[in-house]
Amino acid sequence: MADTATPTVFEPKEREKVALIIGGEEVDITRIPMRTLIKVLDLVGTDAENLGMGNYEKTLTAVALVCEPKNEAVTKDFLLDLDAFDEVIPALAFVMAYVNRRAAEFKAVTDAEKNPTVLSS
Repeated sequence: MADTATPTVFEPKEREKVALIIGGEEVDITRIPMRTLIKVLDLVGTDAENLGMGNYEKTLTAVALVCEPKNEAVTKDFLLDLDAFDEVIPALAFVMAYVNRRAAEFKAVTDAEKNPTVLSS
């Protein structure tokens, strides 16, 4: 007897482009690879409500982790040489807010899997 089960397919969703320009360099952060997300969450924590802005050194490193694979010019050293108040701090907040939103999506999915809702008829 042949197995006729239909596989569950996991593919990237269509998303609106999320990008920033910092120091004249454009970075598209729409898609964050799992490898990068693990490094970021290990560095700044997993609490989506407080992700990232408590420690600027760690946050700067996390933002560089997100940006550098998309634009090799945007490294931690690159960010350190830019204007703190006009460029870097707003960019940190922008990138970490996006990571927060994506982390919250992940948390919602994993919470739903842990606590499936039983539908009554």
